[in-house]
Amino acid sequence: MKKYLLILVILSLCFACEKQGGKKVTGGSTEDVVQDKNSGQIEKNLKDFLKGKFPAKDLKITYSDLHPIHGGTKISFTGTGEVKRETRRKPEKDVHNVSAEDVKTLVKKLIELKCWEQRKSETGDPPNVRRTDQSKGFLTIKTGAIKLRIWEYHQSRVRTLSVFILMKSLATK
Repeated sequence: MKKYLLILVILSLCFACEKQGGKKVTGGSTEDVVQDKNSGQIEKNLKDFLKGKFPAKDLKITYSDLHPIHGGTKISFTGTGEVKRETRRKPEKDVHNVSAEDVKTLVKKLIELKCWEQRKSETGDPPNVRRTDQSKGFLTIKTGAIKLRIWEYHQSRVRTLSVFILMKSLATK
């Protein structure tokens, strides 16, 4: 199962990068970033969480690609390791709560991918890409009273998809 997920991640990232014109997934120029007023605080809180300076009970990470027609999945992790999932139209393996180390692995991935930044390239159509549907994948990070949401079109998900696959693998292992 893990090999299948790894292959799926690699293929999806290659396909998405190709669609994005080969843009680097983890980087992004400052011109490409749409700054949210809470971005800096979310980044600080995530880094503080890894250092043990931010309370686990105040952290919640949610991925959702639920669509009224196509179905989809919504999965949430709390800083304490509680996992909840809602699915529509497709059967899924049962999820379970995760360890503190698993939550830290997820937070490290969020930091690596700079998931507090909304990229213009994710909200606009890349050149030569025709959208057949406008479905989106959403990633919501809540640290205390501060909440931030980024999104990518379903057909060109890179960051949100890699976070979703990690969340799913941690919750079903």
